[in-house]
Amino acid sequence: MDDRIAVGYLTRPKGVRGWVVAEPLTDDPQRFESLREVIVEADRRPAARMRIDDWRIEGSSVLLKFAGIDTPEMAREKILKGYVTIPREQLAPLPEGQHYVFDLIGCQVLDAQDVDLGAVTEVLPMPSADMMVVRRPMGGETMVPMVGDFVESVDTQARRIKVRGVEELFED
Repeated sequence: MDDRIAVGYLTRPKGVRGWVVAEPLTDDPQRFESLREVIVEADRRPAARMRIDDWRIEGSSVLLKFAGIDTPEMAREKILKGYVTIPREQLAPLPEGQHYVFDLIGCQVLDAQDVDLGAVTEVLPMPSADMMVVRRPMGGETMVPMVGDFVESVDTQARRIKVRGVEELFED
């Protein structure tokens, strides 16, 4: 999935005609409206190129109807527990100053003196602000709030995030 981005996770069948419930992995479930050709990737199964014939939002989920998947049994056998993926170039552009989480994973976190504090391993959504989980070079993890008071700059091309005012978070 390195060159593809997951936009949904197929959790279970819905009804008897092959519809499946997808957990959206995007902030904008409406983006499924423009998707037609996708690849469904799942462990222990070959990636499957699929066509989305229909879709609709249901609560916090998205219902998808794939061409050739006409029963719950077919859905279970061929695509359930798989990720709906798209090529990176089909990603929606983000506003200035916003970044996709997958672009932050692996970035080096540096302080104001360019001291390596570690690498981002995860970004956790929290009610007040997302938190970067930073794996420290000497072991252990530290969480850093993704807010302007602490994050000075993010350069996903150079794979670097500069932070300030977080020194006490990295003390042992």
